[in-house]
Amino acid sequence: MIHRKSALACLLFVFLLLGFTSRLNDLEAPSSPASEKLLNIPKSLGSWTSQESLGLGLREQQILQLDSYVRRKYRNPDGKQIQVYIGYWKSQSGDYQAAKHSPKTCLPSNGWEILETSERRVEALNANVSSILARFKSSYMLFDYWFFSGNEIYNKEWLALLKIANQKLVNGRSDGGIVELGIVLENSEASTKKEAQAVLESFVTDFKDSFSAE
Repeated sequence: MIHRKSALACLLFVFLLLGFTSRLNDLEAPSSPASEKLLNIPKSLGSWTSQESLGLGLREQQILQLDSYVRRKYRNPDGKQIQVYIGYWKSQSGDYQAAKHSPKTCLPSNGWEILETSERRVEALNANVSSILARFKSSYMLFDYWFFSGNEIYNKEWLALLKIANQKLVNGRSDGGIVELGIVLENSEASTKKEAQAVLESFVTDFKDSFSAE
């Protein structure tokens, strides 16, 4: 009986040590080259230019606890406008991780009504993105979003959580984040949504070099 208790105590100690070491490595792990490149995206991307950088409110900062972020509006010569948000955590855990702050969660919390959710393939990314059509009072917006960790892109909340857990176990790091693109719509008609998707994909085509390390 004594030997069994000693063995259990030793096993518990090993798990605690592994957890501590993983956490220490996680805190010390530098941002990946791909993430650094993404967070330093230029204000001119092909035909798109950004004239303004938007900050986060104090409440948003307290809720998100981001290590770095980008929040801008880009415009093209045709007058089309894309709102870009990139949130990044060096260490994702608890409530401070991308999957728990996706538009699917945050939009309803901020008064938006989600009208439609879907996903589609974006060839410029060679990946699927999640898409949400939402309404706030009489305003409509279409949001495309996906999660990233290093060079890897994935669009499911559950998969983002699984990836973080796996990376933390395997290599002791859990850095990563979310990319969210938004465009204002005049209405919620299918043709309007299709046109907006084309604009978003045009933006991503000019933006795609920011999603991988050289």
